[in-house]
Amino acid sequence: MDVVRKKRKSLRWLRWTLLFVAVSAGVAATTSGLSSLDKALPEFDRSSVIIDEVQYGTFTRTVRGPGTLVPEEITWVTTDVGGTIVELFVEPGQKMTPETPLLRLHDPQMERSIREAERNRDSAKADVERFLLQQKSQQLDLKVARETARADFEEAREQAELNETLARRSIISQRQWQLSRDKAERNRMLLEVQIEREKNSHETMALQLDERQAAVDRAQDWLDEREEQELALLVLAGTSGVLQQLGSTGGGLEVGQRIAQGTVVARISEPTRLKAVLQVPQTQARDIVRGQPVEVDTRNGIVAGVVSRIDPAVQNDRVAVDVELTGELPRGARPDLSVEGLIEVSRISEALFVRKPAFSREHGRLEVFRLEPGGRTAVRIPVEFGAASSFTIEVTSGLKAGDEIVISETSHWKDFDRVLLK
Repeated sequence: MDVVRKKRKSLRWLRWTLLFVAVSAGVAATTSGLSSLDKALPEFDRSSVIIDEVQYGTFTRTVRGPGTLVPEEITWVTTDVGGTIVELFVEPGQKMTPETPLLRLHDPQMERSIREAERNRDSAKADVERFLLQQKSQQLDLKVARETARADFEEAREQAELNETLARRSIISQRQWQLSRDKAERNRMLLEVQIEREKNSHETMALQLDERQAAVDRAQDWLDEREEQELALLVLAGTSGVLQQLGSTGGGLEVGQRIAQGTVVARISEPTRLKAVLQVPQTQARDIVRGQPVEVDTRNGIVAGVVSRIDPAVQNDRVAVDVELTGELPRGARPDLSVEGLIEVSRISEALFVRKPAFSREHGRLEVFRLEPGGRTAVRIPVEFGAASSFTIEVTSGLKAGDEIVISETSHWKDFDRVLLK
């Protein structure tokens, strides 16, 4: 009996010892697991990511596009004649008036054309004078013939009247009277013919004179054109403004350079009347209409404006949008200045929105990391987006107002659903 009691006591002690060890190990394991839970997550520096908070309110959709300031009106000065540049009077940046000379041309052929036109004009005038002299002589001949015919008629008429008296008195025969009367009638007809001939001659002379005078006028017009072309060798600005460039490409012009008729020699514009021309991606241009408000960033201030024209054509996947500037331009604004425009296309009231996360698309779905309460950890969740703006995007599901999400690129977290931010 004493041996049995000793055995039971030894077994009870061993049982309690093992139970104590197991409980201690469990407590230690639990404590160690709880204390090292956060350390098991991948850690990332909070300053290396961009975080934004989901907002609730009016979501303003905007379209952004780079562009330049351009003059509302541009005058391209071209030459009416060709020639060689012999003088240049201006440089880009100078103020212009319509009478400001830009350059002078020289063309030897022009001088020869003027001399030839003068000779043609003088020859036509001489032809008119010669014709007038000839007609004067012819009119004198016709006048003499008319008066001669008139005298013959008067004489024949008087003789016929005398013969009538004599025939009534039976001094001469009726035959003689009849002959004298017929002669008077013939002379009367000849006088009428001569008068008609003289009249026709005057009409013919007038027509021929008009024809020769027209030749003189044509020669004079030709001479005037040549003289106007000679005056056009001095190229004037023809408008007011500021000279933007010389030459068609801005490369300038040089003395001795030969230019053809119609060559662009200058670009003149009014620098105080500018508009912005924005280049908008074609995929975003579908919602732009005339009259929409625009904010134009000139890098020296924001200028208000409205959409005034949308180019119907697409070039290099971009659509040109003209913006009429309604606000005051800042100092330093000038043509060809680079600007950036923000066009307001619509507004959505009572909407959730956030700054665009990387790789987000309009009406698309994307997994983002949302910060948990306390902001120490971020968990991956799916989010659906709606309409997109230049910098923000509408949230349709997956987030609520006040949520904070990581909007910077997180492709290096692709293997994790939960991360620790320190």
